[in-house]
Amino acid sequence: MPVFEIRDKSIDEAELNRKIEENLKERQSDSLAALAAAPGAHSGLAPSVQDIEIRDGLGFLRKLARELPDYKVFGPFKTLRRFVKRQIAIDKAIVYFMHTVTNRLSFLADRLDSLDKRASTPRDTASEIDVPKAGGSVTSPTDPSAPRMRLDALAESPGEPAPAEAARRDTMREDQAHKDLLDYFHFKFNCVHGGTEKEIREKGLAYIEFLRNAGTVLDIGCGRGSFLELLRENGIHAVGIDSNRHMVDVCSRKALDVTCVDASDYLGQQDNNRFGGIFASHVIEHFQGDDLVRFVRLCYDKLAPGGCVILETPNPLSIFVLGGTFYLDVTHVRPVHPDFLKLLLDTIGFKDIRTLPVSPFPEEEKFQLLKGKDKLVQTLNANLEKMNKMFYSHYNYAVIALK
Repeated sequence: MPVFEIRDKSIDEAELNRKIEENLKERQSDSLAALAAAPGAHSGLAPSVQDIEIRDGLGFLRKLARELPDYKVFGPFKTLRRFVKRQIAIDKAIVYFMHTVTNRLSFLADRLDSLDKRASTPRDTASEIDVPKAGGSVTSPTDPSAPRMRLDALAESPGEPAPAEAARRDTMREDQAHKDLLDYFHFKFNCVHGGTEKEIREKGLAYIEFLRNAGTVLDIGCGRGSFLELLRENGIHAVGIDSNRHMVDVCSRKALDVTCVDASDYLGQQDNNRFGGIFASHVIEHFQGDDLVRFVRLCYDKLAPGGCVILETPNPLSIFVLGGTFYLDVTHVRPVHPDFLKLLLDTIGFKDIRTLPVSPFPEEEKFQLLKGKDKLVQTLNANLEKMNKMFYSHYNYAVIALK
């Protein structure tokens, strides 16, 4: 079947064929010239011959259509047109892919050149240096293990950190900055709400008699060192620990023997039976249940036989403390009931366990009793005393026990 038929009988078919041949030769000549002059013709990125021939073939068909308005298109020509368009799209996609791959290869080649230049100086230097082996012997650069050692040394040499390493360092810096802020805040909180030096020393006088002949006393959570100073003044040898470096700095300026460390970690590293006394004021309310049990057990293990432990904590039997001052410190986990604490110490093995009320409320802050001896006044006063006990009992209590 012919591609087209001529309806106008006045057209000379021989002349038309001659014209078609001339057009084809002209386009073929132009295509070869364009192919030779195309950018990247010698680098593998030039348009393919097939691409140019297809493009020019379509151009020729369009020109033929313009010059022969009276031809009739048959099915084969339509099919050919669709095929050619699809082929052009495929060729363009292949050329784009080739451009992308070539550019990527060029980038990688540049990177390899750069890495080779960076590695050349350390490699040349390493070739002149004897590398020590394990055990003290020395290997020369000609040793088969030397290249591997030089590569390891090069990998450990300072330079631009990898993205993952840089991110890890940034995270560590942020974590440290956050910890520094928390340490400073807790130090400031202790200075404002932790009682004055005078108040702490006056409260600590009640404990001196229990520790006077104890030997070395460990003050856990020693804070600003007020109780340690009191022990020193009474001739009692003592050391302290605190996890807040600002607290430790204050103690160091007072020439106190204090270490910045976590309490449970420190106790776990000490020999059993080392201390004659352990004092922990406002520490146990910061522990979760299981951690509290472990802490008390460590105190028992590290105490010498006959040693004394003193654990002071806010008094949950006071509604004023339970509903007010206890939650002023957001690091408090939960109040510790005195009956629970005594039972825990007894279970672990302590003996002679006693409870000592500490820091009573000022009388002027309590409900005031009425004057009079009649029955109504006495009844009211009895109820006021009950309310004072519920609301305004002691701020703190201490459990004291022996090993």
